[in-house]
Amino acid sequence: MNWFQIMLGSLISTTSVVTVVAFLTRESFSRLLDRKLEQYKHQLEIDIKKHELALDAQIEFKEKQLSEFYGPIYALLKRGRTIYKYYQDGKLSDIGEYLRKMAVDANNAIVNIILTKSHLIEGNTIPLSYIHFLTHVEIWHAYLETEFEGVPYPQSEFPEAYYPIEFEKDIYSTTETLKFELQDLYRQYGIISQEKSKNLPS
Repeated sequence: MNWFQIMLGSLISTTSVVTVVAFLTRESFSRLLDRKLEQYKHQLEIDIKKHELALDAQIEFKEKQLSEFYGPIYALLKRGRTIYKYYQDGKLSDIGEYLRKMAVDANNAIVNIILTKSHLIEGNTIPLSYIHFLTHVEIWHAYLETEFEGVPYPQSEFPEAYYPIEFEKDIYSTTETLKFELQDLYRQYGIISQEKSKNLPS
């Protein structure tokens, strides 16, 4: 075997080694890439699931706020406001005693909701108007049972005993905001809440 054959054999051997190494490197990189893609896909699925769970919890909580707290109070206040307007117009003056009982019952219902469902109140604290309403109801109801049949002091002297209009405004505003936010969630994530969205007004 002459030197040319030796060199040629060595060159062929080196080329084969390089080819094999290159092939193995490509295969190794391909497997690594496949693993990375699989890991990324798995993590993405986890993130999507977490997002869906968070979204479901958010929707469920807002639905609970509206159905168990704000919705009932909103309806009672709206009913009371409408009836009070008719009373002011003189259309219900002959059933004043019945209306007073209705107002007392509505107040008691609202107080019960606030005291038993306070975990559904929007925000980190109970608004001052809610506390004022609770105070007003307790004082007004107590005075109804006396000879005065109502608070014997003017509002300027005893404002805590009188109905706080801010409570009404806070309930209306928060209820309408929550309904808007819930509708927006239904529309944004229609795939998750498609059936729920159909039941909402446009």
